[in-house]
Amino acid sequence: MLFFSIFFLSYSIYQLIFNKYNNLEIEGIFKLKENYKNFLLFRKDNINFQIHKQKIKIDFSLLNNEINQVHNFYIKGKLVKLNNLSLFNFSNQIFFSLRITDLRFIDSEKSYSISNSMNPIVNQYLDLIVINKHSRNSLIYQKLNDLNILHLFTISGFHFNLIYLFFNSMFSKRKKLALITDLIGIALLIIYLVVLDFKISAARSMLFIMLIFLNKNMFDSKFDNITLLSLCAFLIAILNPYLIFSYSYILSFSITLIILTCVFLFRNFNFYWKTILILVIAHIYATLITHTFNENYNIFSFFIQILLIPIISFNYIFTLVFFKVTFLIEKTILLLDAFLNLLLESNLFIKFIIPSDLCILLSIPLFILRKVEYDNKYKKFYEFNSS
Repeated sequence: MLFFSIFFLSYSIYQLIFNKYNNLEIEGIFKLKENYKNFLLFRKDNINFQIHKQKIKIDFSLLNNEINQVHNFYIKGKLVKLNNLSLFNFSNQIFFSLRITDLRFIDSEKSYSISNSMNPIVNQYLDLIVINKHSRNSLIYQKLNDLNILHLFTISGFHFNLIYLFFNSMFSKRKKLALITDLIGIALLIIYLVVLDFKISAARSMLFIMLIFLNKNMFDSKFDNITLLSLCAFLIAILNPYLIFSYSYILSFSITLIILTCVFLFRNFNFYWKTILILVIAHIYATLITHTFNENYNIFSFFIQILLIPIISFNYIFTLVFFKVTFLIEKTILLLDAFLNLLLESNLFIKFIIPSDLCILLSIPLFILRKVEYDNKYKKFYEFNSS
């Protein structure tokens, strides 16, 4: 009951903030945040607002073609809170539109890039891998999306765990330094998270790592990982209650929950069978969730991901360490891109949509099995102690 009360309080605070911006007159120079098919997206403070393209006269092809440009607009109008919000609005935190009084394109400027390379392909990969900067209109973004491996490149909990494990592995032989190593690793990840502007899946992983650290060092591992994940989900939700509708939030926590459930269910299996079963089940449920809003499915996507996970894992750490060594990074990035182009030629797509209620229904058996197995485990434990 306390959790629901805190969540409702957070929701109420956000409603008060939104009411403050409703019918607010705005005027000034705004940077284009995102160019969608039917509207342009801008931001006032931390509030996103949309402007429908049919209401303005601009050459939108210019915005589509210039991938590495920031576009500036003079905007004058009134923010109006949207009614009949869709899941897309909730997921992307778009709650306002603008009644335009005046809108003019001002200019474009080159956006910041982490790379020093003269090769635009290398620049786009590096910006995506290191600082999670990308454009939906980029051919590279579309290529990764077609291969169903975009989630392996856009920074998420997968990458934060890689960094944390890599950092800890360098000092694994010095057990006396384990606590200090953990603290330094967590501090570095917090700095990286700030650079990434608190991306949801990365924030989830960061908070989860911190909770595991506290559970291990302060509570003697009293709580299991699923309990910690639930607490993590709650803490992020009260910071912004609308995040529970975000595709990133749903995918990040759902797939992590499924993986942790599978780890528990298959804990007595040998390593190889356990790994195969976890990968297959995680892929099935990720596909179910994804296809509640995306209809294209590459039938080779599972095998492509199995093939690429070790390659991309190595490439991610390698790129983070050597991204400023231009001649070396150029060769590795272009080699990876050539390999992805070969995989792209073997794509075969089918189209289907999964209703949300069916997706939830198909998830229930897995958690029932987990509950039964959990009860059996502790029943045996108590029987053993009482004998």
